[in-house]
Amino acid sequence: MSLSEINSYILQIQGSQKLNKDESGFTLFDKKQEFCQNETEALHTLKCHKDHFISSSPMGNYCQAAAVSPTDIGSETAKDILSKGGSAVDACIAALLCNAVANPQYSGLGGGLFMTIYKRNSKKVTIIDARETAPSGSTEHMFINSEKMKPSILGGLAIAVPGDVKGMWEAHKLFGKLPWEDLFQPAISLAEKGASFNEQASKWAKIVNGEQPESYNEGAENFLDLFEELRSMVTKEGSNELLQIGDTQKRPKLAETLKTIAREGGDAFYEGSLTGTIVDEIRSSGGIITADDLNNYKVKVKEAFTITLQDGTVLAGPPPPASSAVVQYILALLDGFDLEFSTIDEEIESYHKIAESIKMGFARRTCLGDLDCQVDSALSELVDRMSDPDHIDSIRSKLSDRTFPASHYSPYSLKTDGGTAQISILAPNGDAVSLSSSLNFGYGSLVKGKTTGIIYNNAMDDFSTPGVTNEWGLCASPYNYIVPGKRMQSSMAPIIAIDGSGDVVLVQGCAGGPKIIPSSVMAAFQVLKHKKTIKEALDFPRIHHQLDPDVLLVEEGISEAVIEGLREKGHVCEKVKEIASAVQAIHRKGDSKITANSDYRRVGGGACGF
Repeated sequence: MSLSEINSYILQIQGSQKLNKDESGFTLFDKKQEFCQNETEALHTLKCHKDHFISSSPMGNYCQAAAVSPTDIGSETAKDILSKGGSAVDACIAALLCNAVANPQYSGLGGGLFMTIYKRNSKKVTIIDARETAPSGSTEHMFINSEKMKPSILGGLAIAVPGDVKGMWEAHKLFGKLPWEDLFQPAISLAEKGASFNEQASKWAKIVNGEQPESYNEGAENFLDLFEELRSMVTKEGSNELLQIGDTQKRPKLAETLKTIAREGGDAFYEGSLTGTIVDEIRSSGGIITADDLNNYKVKVKEAFTITLQDGTVLAGPPPPASSAVVQYILALLDGFDLEFSTIDEEIESYHKIAESIKMGFARRTCLGDLDCQVDSALSELVDRMSDPDHIDSIRSKLSDRTFPASHYSPYSLKTDGGTAQISILAPNGDAVSLSSSLNFGYGSLVKGKTTGIIYNNAMDDFSTPGVTNEWGLCASPYNYIVPGKRMQSSMAPIIAIDGSGDVVLVQGCAGGPKIIPSSVMAAFQVLKHKKTIKEALDFPRIHHQLDPDVLLVEEGISEAVIEGLREKGHVCEKVKEIASAVQAIHRKGDSKITANSDYRRVGGGACGF
């Protein structure tokens, strides 16, 4: 059978709609094996005739401004702030506060954040680093020989000094336009009236209640029995029955805390009327944070880490300990390849090159950490090399047609982090903000303040511990050991792409722990390199590899022929329905075409604009 006959046969079957569809809505051409058994070459030059999967997440089309967040209420609030003349930072803060109420499992006042801020008039990018820090009483060996319930994950010892509130406070002082107090009113109202208990909140409530398996609760233990304050928030009044999706969840204690911070400013949290209460709540749960730790917490205002692509597009994001530099580095590696997805052979080669570039990026990530707390000069030297075009070209040239075990790429093991809230904003004046905020795992440490209603992070688990090796024999990274005052490594990667004229092209970030990095890469790659719409880019089937475990996850939309081709190149492939990560992105094309989309992989998010 000739190639033209094969293609003709495909078109006939398409016309008569004799193609099978899998659960996710992808069209799979299951007849190809039937007529290609002896046509190996034809099979591998066969056009990929699967329909483009179109998710239910709508793409917003706007002329002036856009906002995307993990909740509809967050996006709507940001749009309202922008329409009132608020800055991009104002809109971002208001949206983040609403998300803290409506999505308490992922972000809140007890977490930390990174913010990438672009000012169009000055063409300058500013980074707000409000990542949590290790308490003054912490030590690098504090989590060795821990009991069954890991203290680095659950309980007060897991809590690092929160940075969220001070990060918002500093950003507003630098870039805010509307009064600070005004930005809190939507969240206060939402906390008092109640938000709808959503699918993601329900999922994590079931995990910590032992009803749904998750990696850190494989034994399906009922952790809520140990954390009564959190139990009272996720159960129906007067019973131990979990709230159901759609139930109203009120947060009266948090509303009062928000009112205090709105009235007194961010210092209320760190050296004001709330400080003593916050310290008492953390220490009564076994934590070691002191008033001095809060008093001494500093937000770092930094220059961005930037990489310039071949067409002049500048990628900007926070330097380490964030992972934006890793995302940018991988995109720069891919920028030198001519990758296509039109045929099966092209798909195999493209996904292989993406996977190998991702593995190289994760290998670099194992050597990253807090640049302001270095054990030697190797860390800053590595970061410098990651933006060096000659180094990038050299690494790209070494990517093989085969893959290798994790130990080939990486000297150290990786820590796995968890839930994140991503907010992307583009203002009418061309300013933009990409913000990532996190409690780390779902509901953080599970410690909820009895008085403040704050859910506290478990970011201490993002540090590495000396002497610990993972199942692949990789040692913990010394660049990420615990040191008092140090910021732990993070997968968060809020980036902004700017064209040669100084206009924003892409505002993007992602939630999903280590899956943030490959998902961010693939979404940005499809927009910037393949000129896909923002929705096509976010809907496009993804792969994921993080070195540890040495497995390539492939979403269901990728055909069996492509998966088999990847296996032939040495990849250990595991097919999954979805890769659990969620990109929130805005794409600007020309002077008046703005599109925005919230990833369908995490239900509840939305885009708004005008």
